[in-house]
Amino acid sequence: MANIGTVQSVTGIVKAIAEDGTERILSVGDSVAENEKIITTDGAIVIAFNDGTVMDLGSFSSIVLNDEALAQEQDQHAAQSQTDAENEVAALQDALANNPNFDPTTALPATAAGAPAAGTDGNNGHTVVSVDYLDPRAPVTAGFDTVGINVEFPETDPELPPVEDPPSISINDTHECEPGSERYEQYISKLGPAPDNFEDGIAVFTVTLSKPFSETVTVEFQTADGTAIAGGVFADGEQDYDPNSGTVTFLPGETEAFIYVYVNYDEVNESDENFFVNLSNPDNATIADGQGEGIIIDKTDLTVSLAASSTVAEDIGTVTYTVTQDGTSTADTL
Repeated sequence: MANIGTVQSVTGIVKAIAEDGTERILSVGDSVAENEKIITTDGAIVIAFNDGTVMDLGSFSSIVLNDEALAQEQDQHAAQSQTDAENEVAALQDALANNPNFDPTTALPATAAGAPAAGTDGNNGHTVVSVDYLDPRAPVTAGFDTVGINVEFPETDPELPPVEDPPSISINDTHECEPGSERYEQYISKLGPAPDNFEDGIAVFTVTLSKPFSETVTVEFQTADGTAIAGGVFADGEQDYDPNSGTVTFLPGETEAFIYVYVNYDEVNESDENFFVNLSNPDNATIADGQGEGIIIDKTDLTVSLAASSTVAEDIGTVTYTVTQDGTSTADTL
């Protein structure tokens, strides 16, 4: 079979069936042969024939490429030249643009109608006319001036500022003190150690920060018994010190504060005793040493006197002596 044309474009699936019944699916560039049947189903195809005619076959169409079909395409091609087609398109565009009463459904010639030509059992196709469009771009000469979006982003710091490590809190471990003979109010000071009149009977605990800090630092404290017992009645001979609790506050830049605990006086002779001050619940700091120890130094001296009960002659009778202790002791006195 002689090739009579070439596929210029194809959409979807278009088949060509030869006279012997073999089928093939057409692609752009494939040749078509005489007497082949072209079936488009839901596709479409444009075939350029060797004689210069072009056939555009729409969807759900079929045609046998025999002499009758080719002659019909030649007649359609000859009936309207390229120039005539372009002029017709230009006239149509002008009428649509300038005549508001123009109705293309009534003003244009009717399309071909009637039974399909011999050798076809569907759409006969039509001649392809190419229309060159003008450049669709045009300058804007009306309306508001427009400018592009201009967004400036602030420069970011290459590095974040360093995070300040919190300080640590410590309390001095051991403080020795003697019982006092007077009673003072409990308090906390950040101004310095206890005044001179507080030295007797006051245990002073120093709380320190490891370094100055930019934020306020707080820590809670509470006294706790050791061998010494906390009490409430002054000089009752049973309670060794007054309990104390509260919160120590360091303002920004401060590094030292003092906690005072009153030690009671008694007349009991006893061994040295101890108690503790414990730190807890720090804020903006950590606790490095959270316990201070207070040691109460007992200074009670006992006086022992010896007196005879009567006077007797030498080597006659028995003399009784009375030993008197002027204080109380928690241990045996020899």
